[in-house]
Amino acid sequence: TKHCVAVVLSVLLYGSETWPVKAEHVRRLSVFHHRCTRLILGISRQTQWEDRLSASVLGKIAGIPHDMTAIMRRHRLRWLGHVARMEEHRMPKRLLFAELFA
Repeated sequence: TKHCVAVVLSVLLYGSETWPVKAEHVRRLSVFHHRCTRLILGISRQTQWEDRLSASVLGKIAGIPHDMTAIMRRHRLRWLGHVARMEEHRMPKRLLFAELFA
């Protein structure tokens, strides 16, 4: 289960560290992530509704994170850590810490 989730999240969020994130994008990614979680667990949307299972409960059952905002924040912070440790001449670091002139 965790291997499937790792692959799905890796593909789904590839490059998300640099995306300009909007609420609509996060909502759509969350919907897809919840759908994949239900599919992995073999739980239909109907069953989820009838048993009153929230996304957080399904995430706990599967042992995977369910909050897309937190997942994306963690990805972005991990990327920023990589950039912060880069040598000064590397382009990502130069662009991140560059000053804008008007």
